[in-house]
Amino acid sequence: MDGQFFEFGLADALGSVRAEIAALKAREADLRRAILASPVRETGREFDVFVRRSTQRRINKDALPAAILNDPRYWTERRTEIVITRSKTGLGDATPAGRHNTAGDDSFEVIEPLV
Repeated sequence: MDGQFFEFGLADALGSVRAEIAALKAREADLRRAILASPVRETGREFDVFVRRSTQRRINKDALPAAILNDPRYWTERRTEIVITRSKTGLGDATPAGRHNTAGDDSFEVIEPLV
């Protein structure tokens, strides 16, 4: 592990990394929107970009009868461990989803499913 993590502690290191990831995800989202709006296929010196469209089917839980929704036979449970970061500066928290948490609610990231 890099020694720089211990200068201010693991919590600050993780918060800082999540803030950097949030900035990169925001930049990625802007580039994605520009690519989707482009009338031509985008290509570069090192990368080509392809847009693949697909359709997925999902169950509409709101349309299921209560007898199924309330029956544990139809559900599985999975446990996860969560690492939460909160900013002490009051500027918002860098959430794993790449957004800034300004409402004060917990930000979280699923690190590893428990077996």
